[in-house]
Parts: sequence; C-alpha cells; structure tokens
Amino acid sequence: MTAESGLRRPEAHERFLSRASEHPATISLLWSPSREPSPTLVVTEGHGLGDVTGESGVRVAMVTNSHAHERATRLVELYERSPDTFVPPRSTLGSFVIVDQARRRCLLGRDRTAVQHLYSAWDGDTLAVSTRIQPFMSSLCRRLDPIGVELFLAFGTLAPFPLYEGLHALPTGHWLEVDSRATSQGLELDWGRTFWEIEPTEVPDSYERAVERYGELFLASIEETLEGSSAGLFLSGGSDSACVLGALVQLGVPDIQAVHMHTEGQIGGDYPLVQSLERAFSFDLSVVDPSAYEGNWMELVDESIDRNPAGSYETFPSFWLLGQQLGRTLPAGSTVYNGEMCLLDQGFNEAGSSTR
Repeated sequence: MTAESGLRRPEAHERFLSRASEHPATISLLWSPSREPSPTLVVTEGHGLGDVTGESGVRVAMVTNSHAHERATRLVELYERSPDTFVPPRSTLGSFVIVDQARRRCLLGRDRTAVQHLYSAWDGDTLAVSTRIQPFMSSLCRRLDPIGVELFLAFGTLAPFPLYEGLHALPTGHWLEVDSRATSQGLELDWGRTFWEIEPTEVPDSYERAVERYGELFLASIEETLEGSSAGLFLSGGSDSACVLGALVQLGVPDIQAVHMHTEGQIGGDYPLVQSLERAFSFDLSVVDPSAYEGNWMELVDESIDRNPAGSYETFPSFWLLGQQLGRTLPAGSTVYNGEMCLLDQGFNEAGSSTR
C-alpha cells in the first residue's frame, strides 16, 4: 500500500515504533502533520546519541560519531536564536531531528559525512523518519523497489534508490523542513535543501605544498572527531589507515588500539606493513584471524546482516569480528577510525610506497 492511496495503517505504525525502540542510539519519528500537533519521537540511548531540550522547549536529537551532547546543544542554541531564519551550519556533523512543538514544525538533516543515515516514508498522511532502516522493515515498507533492485543487480549500487519500495534516503549534507501543511504530494523526501557541499578552494601550485595542506586538513578532521584519551583503528596497512595512525600519534593520544585481519599461512597481504608500523609507533595491536573463528559462520552472517541491513563494513562478519575485538578492550565512548574514508590512495601514492 502506497502513500498515494491516502490510507493509514495504525498496526504498521505500532510495529514501526516498536522496532524503533529495539536499537541503540536511534532517532525515529512518526507524525501526521495535518492532524497531530506534534510528532511521536522515539529516542534510544547509546554512544553517539545527543538529546537536548532548549529553554523554549525545542528538542534536538542527533546521532553523530563523537561529542554528541555538545553538538546537539550547539544546534539547539543556534536554532533558538532565530527559528524563522535557521539554517543548519556547514559544520554540523551527524544526522538530526529538531522538533519545535510551538510552531508545529520539524527539521530533518542527514550527516554530511554519510556515516549516519536518515530514512523516511509516507504512509497516507503520516510521515515516518528514522536514522536506521530496521523500523521500516516488516512495517511500512514490505516490498522491494524494482528500480533499486535493477540498479543493484546491474551496477552493484543503490543510491539514490533504496531496495524497499516507498523508502527514501536523504542525501548527505541535506535537510528538510516539515510543518503542518506537509503532504506526500508536496514534500519531496529525496532531496531537500543543502547545508553542506564541497567548497571551491585554492589548490597550491606545488605538489609538496598540496600534500602539506592536505595533511593539515586531515589532522584537523581527526582532532575534531577524537573523543576521550583512547582511540580505535581498523589498521589495514595501507596509506589511509597508516596516516590515521600517524595523526593519532602526532595528536598525542596515549591509548591507541588497532586491529588487523590476517589469516594464518596467508601469502601476501599487508601484515608486514602493519608489523613495520608497530615497530615505528607506540600502539596496541590485535591481529584477528577469521579462519580461527569457532562459531557458526552462517549464524554470524545472519546476525551481522540483521544488525545492519542497510549495509556498511559492520555488515561483513569478518569486520564485525574486528569490531568485537576492539569492543573488548577499548573504553566506552572512544572514537574508532576506518582509514579507507581518507581516500589517500586516490590522489597521492600507492600503499606500498616508501614515501607515503
């Protein structure tokens, strides 16, 4: 049943809210703007979740990778200064929901780094929103989207069409305003307005200065997301994760815990590079051998997909094993870095280069 039918399914709404409460650090919203004065908001606790109510009663819930309470507090302060002209600042980091009950208004925004999601769907005149895909499954979105399926089978990609029919994923760095006049015909959930985009910048003339400038920006990014005195790292041995390690060392992080995947008897791979980094820097290294896993792999695969059906590194069971290893020793609340997000190999040198 689609939004265009104009019909509502209360039982599906109950399932949506029930599933929303099952997952940690999740923001979910259900609202019929034309009939209800304010939305039903479900916010579950967990690392990376900031939930702040301002002096005027405006509530900001945000899912981010670090400093969640501080980022949510900053956002509600900016909003309350000028609600009618508010635009999320370019520095906003995380996906967020702002509920202004006095104005019968909600603002929805998607994380500019693409780490955090924001999904939405109409069911009649009711809007459902969540930072996770699970609440929509077996509730509001129960059929596969033919365009999404064709894209996945042909090109191995989904964006901007999720696999589920009627489900929308807000692009990174975009935001939407929802008020009492919002309808499924008038509110476009696939796009919205931009609060972050790549800005033109002057590129240094020399290669050396360009590398130096990239390093400055890179170090600032690591410092911005660092929380606490410990940090975790998925250390592949390539340029990206090696640079993250160097940045953490340069920032003076006293407790750096890294994990690397290596199979006993494996020929090739980056383990020798990881061993070189271990000799050069001071950090704790754990090597995980997936072939030594003694549990049931099919159960692990099913559990991994159920944990994150939207798809990312944690969906892959081997990467989940790496994460579990970090989770056993890393203090709660620490930031964990994945070097591949840095994309150094795309414009500088090869992973095996001695000049990296």
